[in-house]
Amino acid sequence: MKTLLLGSLLAAFISASTLIAQMAPAPEAKPLYLDASQPVDARVDDLLKRLTPEEKDSLLHGSGTFATAAIPRLGVPERWMSDGPNGVREEIQRDTFNSAGHSDDFSTAFPSGIGLAATWSPEVAYAQGQAIGEEARARGKDIMLGPAVNIQRVPLNGRTFEYYGEDPWLAGRIAVGFIQGEQSRDIASSVKHFAANNQEIRRNNINVNVDERTLREIYLPAFEAAVKEGNCLTVMAAYNKINGVYCAEDDFLLNQILKQEWGFKGLVMTDWGATHDRVASLHAGCELDMPGDAPHNREAILAAVREGRLPMETLDEAVRRVLALVDWCRTAEKPTEPHDPAVHAALAGQLAIEGAVLLANDGTLPLSADASELVVVGELFERMRFQ
Repeated sequence: MKTLLLGSLLAAFISASTLIAQMAPAPEAKPLYLDASQPVDARVDDLLKRLTPEEKDSLLHGSGTFATAAIPRLGVPERWMSDGPNGVREEIQRDTFNSAGHSDDFSTAFPSGIGLAATWSPEVAYAQGQAIGEEARARGKDIMLGPAVNIQRVPLNGRTFEYYGEDPWLAGRIAVGFIQGEQSRDIASSVKHFAANNQEIRRNNINVNVDERTLREIYLPAFEAAVKEGNCLTVMAAYNKINGVYCAEDDFLLNQILKQEWGFKGLVMTDWGATHDRVASLHAGCELDMPGDAPHNREAILAAVREGRLPMETLDEAVRRVLALVDWCRTAEKPTEPHDPAVHAALAGQLAIEGAVLLANDGTLPLSADASELVVVGELFERMRFQ
């Protein structure tokens, strides 16, 4: 009798277990957003639906001086950035600009922007961008903050060395070559500083008064070329104001010109600490606040959504662009091809030669092999600097 009762109970348990198993939802197959065979837009939309409002908000702020935020719950990784146009910057501490003190983060110091522009060669720019991309990959970077294409308007500008000169057409040609070379190595280029950021003194708050014709003929063409021909993946909004509006909050600059006229599909980020009104910047089309450590900016977005001042559609569009860049970097996650530092050093030397401009030659050049004296003039010969 006991055996019969035990058998009946066991049969009932098996039947109940089978019924529960049939009622329970089947475990989800591989999430669509992780399926690399699916279109990017489909993956991003799928991932967007899975995010909480707080997670969406976190993606719109940096997570460290040079990092984007991660969503571990969904396997969304951080993405790492670095300066800059002339080579990969030394490693810094996560939350400061202080050196991390590494001894294994060497990179090639390439000729500065004005030297590169003096070659008048997009092909040379491509070679430099490609080499920097290779070194960035080797250093675990995803996004490089450059090239810098502002026009040299103020002779004493502290970043004159970094820019490509006074000619908008030349700056555009060099930028396109550089970006195509760098992005060919699966590194996203962030063209900067958009726009009219042509002096360092008071660059955080200076107001550039400029008419639209001058803006379009002088200050915007290099950026337009970087977007339309270079296909740069990110654009960095500048610190300054243009006609009374901060660049990171300028709807005319970011939404109307950059996105609507030029068709830019990538990510707009701020220069570091350039955000003054986070909600206004989102309305204007600036997605990523870097480094994103200002408490008033972090608290503003969700409050604006709750109060109806920021539509969820605007928030989602910003998050969508961030996720698209993260996804692009994911597809670029593949074994890093080794590069030969000696080859890059030789390339840097050759680029410096290409950028040397001879205005007139009275027969002195080329130097004879038996020249007994050679004088090199300039402070940077005695006090060499890089980065």
